[in-house]
Amino acid sequence: MKDLRAFRAGIRSPSHASKTYTVPADTDNVRSATMHLMYTADDKGLRVYTLKKVVGAEVSKSAHPARFSPDDKYSRHRVTLKKRYGLLITQQGDQKVIK
Repeated sequence: MKDLRAFRAGIRSPSHASKTYTVPADTDNVRSATMHLMYTADDKGLRVYTLKKVVGAEVSKSAHPARFSPDDKYSRHRVTLKKRYGLLITQQGDQKVIK
């Protein structure tokens, strides 16, 4: 009960202050704890989701959208380049929809 009151008051008791944490000696093989959803395309063109960066000999792509900023300084230049090379969606013909 005494430790709980000290914790709530923001005071660390001496028993907590003496704890030390060690880093593993072999830090080369330590991987990040974050997982990112990735995907690859199968034979039919459908997405196959995975957590691996490389599947077989194929590098997987991120399944997360790019960051968006309303203060995008370079959107005008990207649209100009897409118009120049015919890459805008409005410039492309009907595309086959996979169901």
